[in-house]
Amino acid sequence: MPVVALLALVLAATALVGTAAGDQAAEEPRPFKISLEFAGSVIGPAGSLGCDPGAFPAAMVGGGHATHLGKFREGLDGLACQNLDTGELTNGSATYVAANGDSLAVTFAGQAYVNPDGSYTGEGSGTIIGGSGRFASASGYWTWTMTGMFLPDGTTQTELEGNGWIAYDASDRSE
Repeated sequence: MPVVALLALVLAATALVGTAAGDQAAEEPRPFKISLEFAGSVIGPAGSLGCDPGAFPAAMVGGGHATHLGKFREGLDGLACQNLDTGELTNGSATYVAANGDSLAVTFAGQAYVNPDGSYTGEGSGTIIGGSGRFASASGYWTWTMTGMFLPDGTTQTELEGNGWIAYDASDRSE
């Protein structure tokens, strides 16, 4: 009888270890690539909406494609602080919403460089801080580059490309 009890204990422990290892493997970092096009516009005076003095709050609306997310739209909450003198981009946040409603919540920061012709380039990094659906507990990091143009109406048009990693539980999908 003790041998049977010991065998049952070993089998139960093996099953638990296997489940924990399976859960961990489901959240291992995977390659992440993002391509995004968006329009931006200043939405308040310098120093407002959580921006440092000298930095203007800017809203961003657009969409793109990302691995694991597919085609997405950027939620209307895309916001960043842009210092027009230094080019520093801070306090960036956005939500990328997939066709099925799952979303990624991100933060980002970077640096923009304005060219004499009115175009600009930039670089920075982003952090995935969660989301909804299968991305509820997502984490990740990527670096990005951007190119864009200031338009006559005072808005901007920007293209961004990024690469990094993402970890999430792929089994937690929205219905």
